[in-house]
Amino acid sequence: MIDTGVPRLEIPPMTNLIELNSGVSSSCYIDESGKSLCPTIFPAPLTMAASFNRTLWRAKGDVVGLETRAFNNLNVSRIYGPTAKVDLFGFGPDINLVLDPRNGRNGELPSEDPFLTGEYAFEYLQGMKGDPSSSSSSSSSSSSSSSQGKREGEGEGEYLRVSSGLKHFSFYQYETDRFGAIGAITAFDAWDTYLPPFARGFNATNAAMCSYTSITGLGPSCASPYLNKVVREYWGVKDAFVTSDCGAILNMYSKGGNGYASSPAAAAAYGLSNGTNFNAGIVYGAIEGLEQAVASGLITVQDIDVALRHNLNQRFRVGIFDPLEK
Repeated sequence: MIDTGVPRLEIPPMTNLIELNSGVSSSCYIDESGKSLCPTIFPAPLTMAASFNRTLWRAKGDVVGLETRAFNNLNVSRIYGPTAKVDLFGFGPDINLVLDPRNGRNGELPSEDPFLTGEYAFEYLQGMKGDPSSSSSSSSSSSSSSSQGKREGEGEGEYLRVSSGLKHFSFYQYETDRFGAIGAITAFDAWDTYLPPFARGFNATNAAMCSYTSITGLGPSCASPYLNKVVREYWGVKDAFVTSDCGAILNMYSKGGNGYASSPAAAAAYGLSNGTNFNAGIVYGAIEGLEQAVASGLITVQDIDVALRHNLNQRFRVGIFDPLEK
C-alpha cells in the first residue's frame, strides 16, 4: 500500500505497512561487489521479553532503527514487492497480550503480563528512534509524558531515526473471525490489563495502528470516540498519529465486517472524526469515501486538514522533506 504523495507540493510517496516487530521488513541490499546485505532478524518477542533485560530490548531497537534508516537511504524495496520502498514510518512492536494459546499471534507478542509488555515496548521504541544510549527507566508510568509536549529521549529539533506505531490498539486478541467479531470487556479489564502496555508505549512514541476489534459500547477501535479520547486527552498525546490496520475502515461496512457503517462515506467519516488519521486501505481516497463524506455533510474539509496535519507531522519528524545528507 503506497500513499502516492502530492508531487506538485513536493510531498513524496509513503509506503505503508513497514513491519518492525522482529526486524525491518526489507529486502536485502546488493552492494557493488554483489554482496547481499540483509536485515537482522531477532528471536521472537516472547523469547526476548523472557530475558527481562531492558538493555537487550533497547539494543534490538537500536539495530532495527539503524537498519530501517539505512535501507531507506539506499532506496531498498520492502519484502512485499519491488514497487514499495522501505519507509521511515513503520509498525512495531506488537504489544497485544498472550492471554489465550489459541490467539494465532502469540509468537509475535512479548508476554501475558501488562507491565512486562509495556516495559519491552518502551525500551524497544527508545532504541529504534535513535536513543540507544540514554538511561533506561526502572519505573513505569501509566500516563504519557506527551502531556508535557515531548516524549522521553526526544530533543528539540532533532530528527527521529524512524517513527514506529504500536499495534494493535486495542483489545486485539484473536485471528478467527477478526473482521466481524464484536466482543465485550469490563472497564476493570480494560484499565488493568489491555491498556497499560499502550500507556507505557506512548511514552516513547506518538503513533499507533488501530485494530479490527470492536467492543460493545466502545465501537470499532478505528472509530472509537472513547479510545480517541484516552490517547489524546487522558494520556495527553495531542499529536498522536493513528493509522488503521489493513482494511479496518473498509471493514466497518463490508460484508463479513462489523456492520458499524452503512456506506463508505459513513465509514470514512467515523474513522476520521474519531482520530484515525491515515487509512491503510481504499476508503478514504480510492473509492472517494472522504469526498462523499464531505459532500453529504458528515465531516468538513477542516476535519481532513486535522488528519493531514498529523500525517505531515510524522514526515517532518523523520526529516523526509530535507536533504539526505542532513
